[in-house]
This record gives sequence, structure tokens and C-alpha cells, in this order.
Amino acid sequence: MRANIVDDSMYKMLSELESDELCERVTDGSLTEEGYEITCEILNERGVKIPPLGTYEIKRETLMFSIKRFCKDRPIL
Repeated sequence: MRANIVDDSMYKMLSELESDELCERVTDGSLTEEGYEITCEILNERGVKIPPLGTYEIKRETLMFSIKRFCKDRPIL
């Protein structure tokens, strides 16, 4: 179970993505460590195979930068 409100917020945002988009983010290394863990949880819930870890390199970045990038990639119309 997620530990805090920030994780819950990230879970909600990531769960809105399609499984293919989540897998792409795993393979291109665009997730933070927390984002990767939450993405794996979502993919497991959906019964989707998680891409091999060999294609993933954890990026150390702040949560705020990650959220800003997420919002930039998906602007509200």
C-alpha cells in the first residue's frame, strides 16, 4: 500500500495512462524510482507483463520535475 499522499497522487496520474504508455515509460527510463515502483504496481494489477529491467535505468529527479513533465506531455485542452 502506498505510503503517503504524494504516492497516491502519482498513482492516480499514472493509472490514467494506457498500459502501452506505461510500458514505454519503463523502457525509455523516463520514470523516477517511485514512479517505476508505482507503474509496476499498476501493470501488475492490469495483468500486463512488465518490460525487462535491463531496459530501465532509474533517473534520480525530484517529484516536482516528474509531475511538470507529465503535465507538459498531456496538456489539458
